[in-house]
Amino acid sequence: MNVIYSDGGTRGSRICMYDKQLEKYIVKTRGGDKLLTNNELEYLALIYCLEYINNVYSKKKVIVKVDSLLVANQVNGKWRTTTEKLIPLHSKCKKLLNKNTKVSWISRDFNLAGQVLENLF
Repeated sequence: MNVIYSDGGTRGSRICMYDKQLEKYIVKTRGGDKLLTNNELEYLALIYCLEYINNVYSKKKVIVKVDSLLVANQVNGKWRTTTEKLIPLHSKCKKLLNKNTKVSWISRDFNLAGQVLENLF
């Protein structure tokens, strides 16, 4: 199974995707002049990963590992999404998810995308 790591962080308003199979990471800045919350950045990172997966691994099984328990549980339908700013991000994630893609929570210590973000500073 293909594994993608996803993370977003407020330091520098960055998101990161790490593709373990290709040993490739992509870091992007989000928000411009707007201050985004950590949860917004986590969702934006997942959206970026899902778009990437739909372009690169469209027919293959992929697991996206995130260290945001909130995002993992909301996307997987375990928790409701009630925060106004997160509702459209959640909806976009649900639209981008396909039957071959799963989102799973992992500890921050094991999130390779998070390690990339930490090493930027």
